Amino acid sequence: MRIIVLVVAAFVVRRARATPTGKVRIRVADGGRFLHENSPFVAKKNEEQSVGRSADILASNDRLISTRFQPGASSTKTQFQFYPQVDGSYRIRTVGSGRYWHEDGGAGGDKLVSTRTQPMNDYTKFFVEEYCDGSVRFRSKATGWYLHVDEGGDDLCSTRLQPGAADKKTRFFLEYVSLAEYLPANWAAMEIEAKWRIGQSTFGALVADLPDGGTLVAGGASYDLNVRWGGIARKYEDDYYDNAAGALAAAGHSYRVRSRYTSSPTASDNQLATLQAASWAFDWRKVQYKSTAVRIGATWFREETGACKIAGGTPVCTVTDLPSILAGNVLHEANAAVVADHAGFDFTTMAIATQVEDYRYRVELLVGGVEVFEVSLDRVATRTADDGFTSVKWSYEAELEIIKPSYGYADVEELMALVSYFEGAYPLFASKTSKGGTYVDDALIPGNSASCLRVPLTWAEVEKRYEL
Repeated sequence: MRIIVLVVAAFVVRRARATPTGKVRIRVADGGRFLHENSPFVAKKNEEQSVGRSADILASNDRLISTRFQPGASSTKTQFQFYPQVDGSYRIRTVGSGRYWHEDGGAGGDKLVSTRTQPMNDYTKFFVEEYCDGSVRFRSKATGWYLHVDEGGDDLCSTRLQPGAADKKTRFFLEYVSLAEYLPANWAAMEIEAKWRIGQSTFGALVADLPDGGTLVAGGASYDLNVRWGGIARKYEDDYYDNAAGALAAAGHSYRVRSRYTSSPTASDNQLATLQAASWAFDWRKVQYKSTAVRIGATWFREETGACKIAGGTPVCTVTDLPSILAGNVLHEANAAVVADHAGFDFTTMAIATQVEDYRYRVELLVGGVEVFEVSLDRVATRTADDGFTSVKWSYEAELEIIKPSYGYADVEELMALVSYFEGAYPLFASKTSKGGTYVDDALIPGNSASCLRVPLTWAEVEKRYEL
């Protein structure tokens, strides 16, 4: 098991942040209840009322971390911040009380996590382990034990029980309190899309559940569905370039030449073998530059430059000769953006680093006949320069993008509501890397790593998944 202490991406070690993370709520993977600190009232007297919970227990103000009380998202006693330490661990602070979590794990201790005492020692420091389903576990620096919530028992958070990572009472999901705390600057001018890795069966389920002419009711809204291109996927060929110094990859940026094709004659169905055997007619080609990304869960925010076409469509770019563009002609908007971010960028050694072949099936989500979001379902073949593009890696992926020409904060919140819907309805795994290979931390999870730990399954889950 790999403990997430240092983050290594493109051979760069990411040091702990000097400032705390934004506020989050911490949801137990088993049962979906949120952690809460039972501290003395600070604000409204009745802030912590909870159906079916004893007011006598509440009145004790025992400062224990638990799921006994569920006052709602507005309670600052269910909101927490992570403070990075030089060793890669974190101190966790309750927003409402300003006090830090402490594991009573010393000799004679009760092993409960609380804010009863406030020493500055290893019992107040926790390492964060990230799993590939987006959940995390917390490991005490002092004892090496993992936090566990006795859901269905006394509901207390402690290190008394150590059932292992397969037990969902030891895994937690982090949810932002305010989306605005995590949004990047200039987000309204960015491409905003959720990106997931999915299984082949999930790909099929999404195609079946999003039929042409159907209706999707999700996230408190209703959308009409329009399957594009007569229901037959189109092919995208993407070449990702970098110079010999790897300057773009090192900065988390990418430079893409994208070409789109339509099957001609139209493919008879969407089976992968059918699409691979089809003949393809050229549609258009773009050169695009993507700058620094921010990722909140599955949702990516990036500035994308290069909407014009160098061939086959409108608007037409100022310069349309691909060799001239790849050589560094800054009259092309993508090149101008590269130079703005990378002064003196050397275009003379530009070469393809990654090739992507994508068979994309698209569904528009419309309100009042106007497209507002779009779902893309992709079957992707990736080749890299590392082995001379000789081997291919196939994957199934899904994206959900805001399509409006201009959008505001409410539109991003609506996208996030849709993201929650899809993640609740299907087994989706947030993409940590883009198709071009750019790795991006999840802004919600402290101590990210380019890799994540595989989610262990209980036997009951194995039986369910494989229908044993």
